Amino acid sequence: MLRNPSIAELAACLDLNINIDKSVRDVLVIGAGPAGLAAAVYAASEGLKTLVIEKSAPGGQAGSSSKIENYLGFPTGLSGQELANRSIAQAQKFGAQLMVAQSVVHIDSSRQPYKVVLESGLKFNARSIVIATGAQYARLPVEEADAFTGRGIYYNATHMEAQLCHSEEVVVVGGGNSAGQAAVFLAQTSSMVHLLVRSKKLSESMSQYLIARIEAHPRIEIHYLTQIVAPAGAAHLERIEWRDDSLGLEVTRPVRHVFVNGGCSAPHRLARRFLCSG
Repeated sequence: MLRNPSIAELAACLDLNINIDKSVRDVLVIGAGPAGLAAAVYAASEGLKTLVIEKSAPGGQAGSSSKIENYLGFPTGLSGQELANRSIAQAQKFGAQLMVAQSVVHIDSSRQPYKVVLESGLKFNARSIVIATGAQYARLPVEEADAFTGRGIYYNATHMEAQLCHSEEVVVVGGGNSAGQAAVFLAQTSSMVHLLVRSKKLSESMSQYLIARIEAHPRIEIHYLTQIVAPAGAAHLERIEWRDDSLGLEVTRPVRHVFVNGGCSAPHRLARRFLCSG
C-alpha cells in the first residue's frame, strides 16, 4: 500500500514505464503538454521512432483547465484532461511512446545521437530533440502563501478542487483566460466567486467571450486593482486579506479556498545552451 505517493512512485507501482526500451529514437520530445504531444503525433505519423518524456502527468498547464472553448476543432469545448487523453491516444496510435514521472536533467549535444539524462539515472539517445517544457505557474507573491499550497491555495481548478468548496465563498486570482475559465467553472457550485485582478480592466488580457460571461454572472464579483496581501489559518487556510487600491481599502474575508491563475513563465533551463542570439 502506498501512502501519499509521489507521481514517480505511483508510476513505478503501476508499471507505466515498463515497456520503454533503450533503442535510439529519431525524435525525443521533452514535455507532454499540447505542444509536445502535437510534435509526437506529427513525428510518429511520418514513421519516426518517437519517445515523449514528461516530468509529471501528461496535459501540461492546459490539462488542469476545467473547460477549453477556443481550441480549434472543438466548438462546444472540452476539459483540459479530455484534450490530453485524446492527444495521447492519437500519438500512441502512430507508435509514439510516453514516459511519465521522469525529469530530464541534462542534454549532451556534443555529438549525435544526442544523449538525454534523466534524474533517475536513465539515459536515452536520439537523433533530434524537441524541448516542449511549457510554462511554470507564477506563485502567489505573498510570503506565507507556500505554507497553504494544497491546503487552501491551489494552482488548478478541476472538479476535485471544486468539490472541496461546494457552496462556499472562493477567490480566483488573475486576469487572463485561465482565471476567467476558473471563475466561471467555480461559480457553478460556489456561493460567490471573488475575481481579484491587478489591472484596471480585463480586456487587456482576457478573451471577450469570457468577460461577457463573467460580467453577466450573478455569483462572480470582479475586484480591479486588487491583490492578496496576507493569507491566514492554522492547518488550513481560514481567511485572507486583500488590498483594493481602487477604493483604498484592505478587506478581510473568511475565505478557505483561493485559486491562483496569475500567469506563467517559460522554464528555459534545458534550452539555455542551445539558444542563438544576435
